[in-house]
Amino acid sequence: MFHAKSLGDGPCGFVMGLCTATAQGQVFSQPTNVSQNPASDSVYPAMIVDSAGNIDVAWVDSASGINFARSTNAGLSFLPAVRIGNVSIGVAFQPQIAVDPTGTIIEIAWAKPSAASGAPAGTFDVFVSQLTIGAVITTPVSTAVKLVDSPRLAFDGTGVDVVWGNTETWISHSPNGTTFNAPINLSIAPQDSGGPRVAVDKSGNIFVAWTDRLAEDQNKQGNFCTNPTGTTNGNGIITVFSNTFGGNYYLNETPSLSTPNSANTRNLSKEWVDQNYPAGYFGCSYDSLHLFFDQKDNLHLLWADEAPLVRGAAY
Repeated sequence: MFHAKSLGDGPCGFVMGLCTATAQGQVFSQPTNVSQNPASDSVYPAMIVDSAGNIDVAWVDSASGINFARSTNAGLSFLPAVRIGNVSIGVAFQPQIAVDPTGTIIEIAWAKPSAASGAPAGTFDVFVSQLTIGAVITTPVSTAVKLVDSPRLAFDGTGVDVVWGNTETWISHSPNGTTFNAPINLSIAPQDSGGPRVAVDKSGNIFVAWTDRLAEDQNKQGNFCTNPTGTTNGNGIITVFSNTFGGNYYLNETPSLSTPNSANTRNLSKEWVDQNYPAGYFGCSYDSLHLFFDQKDNLHLLWADEAPLVRGAAY
């Protein structure tokens, strides 16, 4: 199920197709080969359009690690790829991109299995690379941490923030994109927090959202995901749910120019209460949450729910 919520290959290459909208439909161009490297595999592309209209793309090359390329003509062609270097070989997950408002500073967040001495198996090192004209600076942000997905990042007006998580949710701020402060824990309860997402509004307020996997406790009575209970209608379909736990949705807000604090974390599941979900809405999503701001600065949350309950798309 698909939900939304608003508050206020062989050797393969990365290719991209353009789409032009018309009144009757969409017309796609022939794909452009951005990676241009037939000797290796190119996977996990990520893309962002900056304020100047440039199309910025990063991907993982199996031989050279993370690559970056920019198009300054709406995707008709791309400048030669920039390679992050040997430190990004072996990258795990999909690299994530953020571009500053001027379109001149690009930050790429990524992780790979930890190389720290004595690091536990299954842990990762988190990195951020800053790209400016003629220079690439790669900074380790955190070492030997548990991850479920890529670290995410966003510019906040005073620098750049990177977030990550697994058993907890963390955020680290950098005033210059190359030197990061000590990570701060945003979690308010032990949890399997998946991959947190981050977005920043026009005023520089920072929002971090994540879901947990509490609903995987298959044997506990009242599990919203695997054992829905409540009042049924004449057809035996539950219309009022009495479940009291499942997957939770958390949101942390850091006001502009403030330091992140777990005291500002809210459990949205307790707040989304209506006649069908009087105890709150507990989902079964995990690591599929997205959040973004529209042009009117409204925050939107988008996720896919794996619950066995019939529930349509909603805002």
